[in-house]
Amino acid sequence: MSTIIKQTTTDTKRYEQELEESRNRLTGIIASAMDAIISIDEDQKIILFNSAAEKVFGYTSDTIMGKSLDVLIPQRFRSPHHNHIQHFGQTGVTNRDMGRLGTLFGIRSNGEEFQIEASISQVQAGRGRIFTVILRDVTARVENERKLIENEQQLRATFEQAAIGIAHQSLQGQWLRVNPGFCGITGYTSDELLTKIAREISHPDDVRRDDELKEQLLRREIPTYSLEKRFIKKDGTIIWVNQTISLVLDRHGEPLYLINVIEDITARKNAETALQARTDEIKTMTQQLWQTAKLATMGELAASIAHELNNPLAILSLRIESLVANPAYTNGDMRELQIMQHEIERMAYLVSNL
Repeated sequence: MSTIIKQTTTDTKRYEQELEESRNRLTGIIASAMDAIISIDEDQKIILFNSAAEKVFGYTSDTIMGKSLDVLIPQRFRSPHHNHIQHFGQTGVTNRDMGRLGTLFGIRSNGEEFQIEASISQVQAGRGRIFTVILRDVTARVENERKLIENEQQLRATFEQAAIGIAHQSLQGQWLRVNPGFCGITGYTSDELLTKIAREISHPDDVRRDDELKEQLLRREIPTYSLEKRFIKKDGTIIWVNQTISLVLDRHGEPLYLINVIEDITARKNAETALQARTDEIKTMTQQLWQTAKLATMGELAASIAHELNNPLAILSLRIESLVANPAYTNGDMRELQIMQHEIERMAYLVSNL
């Protein structure tokens, strides 16, 4: 009998020790949990309030214990929340996500409301049911999600409403996504472009240079590149565009796709061509005018020289004629004078031609 009593006593102590250890472990888990943990009794009075709950709500455990859960709930949600807990207690379900109630809010000690996520569980204790709520302050997450949505909306609006063409292109050249601006430039619909690759709408003479730059981009030799090239529109018209291409990487640094920014510069190119033609025309006219001016200058010089030479030649011609008319000269002398007269006449002819 004494042996049985001793064994029973030993077992009781061991069970009590295990229970104490289990209680300590549970207390440690609750105390160190990052989520707020709050337990209430059937009257919805707070009987457990962990450290995370203190940080979230701004109350100390000592000041909140025994108070109604209503103190942590905004006024407009208190009645629905009461009804939910009562109904939950009657279902016999051990735990449930409280998200089915819609967006949940808590209220801090300073009156500030904040959004929460919560789940509720229940256990049957000796004195009745105990409800435990595990909740998390999701204010920062909700704000980040809101900003993310706003950023996505802004990016989508920028993509869709941009006056220039923007397109996402696979590494193999397939169009992945195109904006209305790009459709307007090429004359194709979005659905039509998504069935094509870049080289199909590029001028054949520009494909090689584009491919060379793209290879440099994929090898990370250049961060981006711009290229003036020609596109062939749906109606066959050839247009000039300025295409800037950048590489998009994933979080591991691996290439995902290419971003194309395309601007129609056909009008500028046509203006440049017209300007160049006009420049060439003016250059030709200038050369012709310069040549004419040189010829005019040479003509004036020649006339001046002719005038200056004609005067002495005329005097010489008169003197020779006077000498030839003199009968005192011999035949030999006359012959010399006639030669001189002939040469003077030849010089006068050359000057006249000049």
